[in-house]
Amino acid sequence: MNDCTARIRTDGLNRLVLARHAGVRAHFACRWCLKGRDARGHPITTIFDLAVDRRSVRVHPGAVSTHSVELNRSAVDALARACAAGRAHVVDTVRLAFAEGPQATLGIEDLAIVYRGAALLGLVEVLEELSQAMR
Repeated sequence: MNDCTARIRTDGLNRLVLARHAGVRAHFACRWCLKGRDARGHPITTIFDLAVDRRSVRVHPGAVSTHSVELNRSAVDALARACAAGRAHVVDTVRLAFAEGPQATLGIEDLAIVYRGAALLGLVEVLEELSQAMR
């Protein structure tokens, strides 16, 4: 994937699941927005920003920086392989958990996002595209 053409994917009920759009020059090369569900079943968006130099991805679960993580290429490749393997083994749900050390000791709960159905397919697609874009 050399370009970042805009794309939108919806589930069977025409609800937005995945959106990809071109970068903002100084901030990111490309951005993916993917909807999953939180522990209570409420929709929650995760933002994946490919760095301008394409060496890392900044992941913003809940579309805020509270639990943001930065992933290098090997971490993205490992996640892509794990999700693809899960899909091959008929895993219908993936749960990503994000925690920040100091805040965990303050009693703030970890953030977990569940991807199921169309959202799981979107997660696999995002990770595969990121893996390719970072080569």
